[in-house]
Amino acid sequence: MAKYSLLVLLFFPLFLMELEARVFVGENFSVLPEQEIAEEVVLLTETADIQGKLLKELLVATKELNLKGKVAKDVVAATLSADFQGECTSDIYLFSQNCHLTGKIGGDATIVSSQTRAEKVTIERNLRLVGNDIFWNGGNVKGKAFLWAGKVILGGNFNDVDVYCQSLHFLPKTVIQGNLTYYTRQGLLLPPDLIVKGKVIYQVPALEQWKARLYRTPLKQLLWLGKKGFDFFGLLIPFLLSVWLTPNILSQTTYLVGEKPWRCLIAGFLTTACICLILVLSLITIIAAPFALLGTSFFLPVIYLSRGFPFFYLARKIMVRLKDNRFTWAITVFSGITLFALFTRIPRIGPVVNLVCLFLGFGSVVTGRWQLFRRLRQEGFV
Repeated sequence: MAKYSLLVLLFFPLFLMELEARVFVGENFSVLPEQEIAEEVVLLTETADIQGKLLKELLVATKELNLKGKVAKDVVAATLSADFQGECTSDIYLFSQNCHLTGKIGGDATIVSSQTRAEKVTIERNLRLVGNDIFWNGGNVKGKAFLWAGKVILGGNFNDVDVYCQSLHFLPKTVIQGNLTYYTRQGLLLPPDLIVKGKVIYQVPALEQWKARLYRTPLKQLLWLGKKGFDFFGLLIPFLLSVWLTPNILSQTTYLVGEKPWRCLIAGFLTTACICLILVLSLITIIAAPFALLGTSFFLPVIYLSRGFPFFYLARKIMVRLKDNRFTWAITVFSGITLFALFTRIPRIGPVVNLVCLFLGFGSVVTGRWQLFRRLRQEGFV
């Protein structure tokens, strides 16, 4: 009883609140210039054309948004194409593929858009803009502007500006009342007609700083050795365990590569192609997706380890005079992985050797298990 009393006390204020909203789900929604809506507006439509006045929040998910009216409170929109030519007296949160702005925003503006084009936009507070290509021409940002993009073309009147980009250009008669801080790979020669009343601060991007520190000679060599060591021991340790636990399966699979190379190569290629196709098709469906993820977690390690079998066969032929025991196979595994690491390091030849060994090795695994299944079936175990 105490538990339910606590829930009532927690949620009782919600029942005292006046909650009013207009929800529309359909193809097209429009508000004419003479119309006025006093409730919150929640839209899930193909297109939304708003030219009238909204006295409360606007929440919209649509393919195309045209906002030429006035919104008294926040705007939250997720759309493929947005055309904002109206006025929002509060904050705006816009997520779009293509965005065009020419209106007035009375609060903060947070925009995530691949392509953004703004002309004579007035923002009373801060601007946070993320995208690939930004063209900002004219207008006034009275707060601080944060921009993250690949290419930025900037013009207008700003307070403080922080830009993270690869390419930065300023339009004529751009005025920055505060500081300009920009993060690019190389410093810029700023145009003479750019007016910056505060400080101009150039910073190398954090990623570039990290790369510069990372690829200093001693650390670069250490990382290279670590990567190669991981590749080497990532193959060596599982096969050494196989020498100890399943030596017969290891030797049978290795000899199949040399005895039936073409059969193993074709079987490996066809099986790999079929399994990849099945996994991709399974990932699309909701029901089979968990099983596809489980199969992928098993399939990828198997083909990764299968690359060593052709070089195990080559190393075993080199040491043909040694007796067939666990110690000999341990030396064979170590020598084969060493040869594999050396051959795959050869430029241009290495990727081809890697791919051929993958199909050969995986084909020998599949062929060996198929032969074992047939033998068990003939003897009546299956």
